[in-house]
Amino acid sequence: MKKQWLLFLVLGLCFSIKTTFSQVQTTPIDSTFYKEVKSNSVDSATFAKKQLPTYDGKGIPVDVQRDLSDTLSVLPGTHGKLRVPRYFEPFTYEKISGFLHKGTSSSIIAYEYPGAAFTAITNQMSDSTFSKQGAELIEILDLKRSDGSPAKAYVVRIKTKTAPVIRIMYFTGNYQTTYYLIANIPEVVSNLLRNVILESFKTLEFKID
Repeated sequence: MKKQWLLFLVLGLCFSIKTTFSQVQTTPIDSTFYKEVKSNSVDSATFAKKQLPTYDGKGIPVDVQRDLSDTLSVLPGTHGKLRVPRYFEPFTYEKISGFLHKGTSSSIIAYEYPGAAFTAITNQMSDSTFSKQGAELIEILDLKRSDGSPAKAYVVRIKTKTAPVIRIMYFTGNYQTTYYLIANIPEVVSNLLRNVILESFKTLEFKID
């Protein structure tokens, strides 16, 4: 019963989070993961399909390393810390706090659920779970954090009043606690930000008192 309640809570948060971040006044984009497209030297599809990267000792692509902050930032409302992508700045909107990239209106927020392993949630999720909520499941990813701990991500497409949004739902943690990280990205720039954000999520560190 507790697992079903937690799944309902997580999915309720997932699809009730307002997509009004697009209303934030945008600023010129000046980040390494956007530079090539901004200069029209390559289109987003080509950028996304570039050759496989070289990885560092922690399993993070070297070219992506440049796009992550050098230090860990505290995820509001949790015990977790993350190397957020560069140019993502802290924001608070109503009761939601996280990090926002104003140039693309992309956001990152996080939730912490004590008392449950993340597999208790992900084992109950399927394509129909998302379709019932009006979302299209694009991809399921079995991943690992930098320390080797397992994680799972769901990439979905959500239609909004302004433009389609790609949402990355990332689950990880341990047997006692679930961490749920969400990235909302306008689809038009999703190819540019997707991998950078996933690598950022990989750097999650947390300690439960």
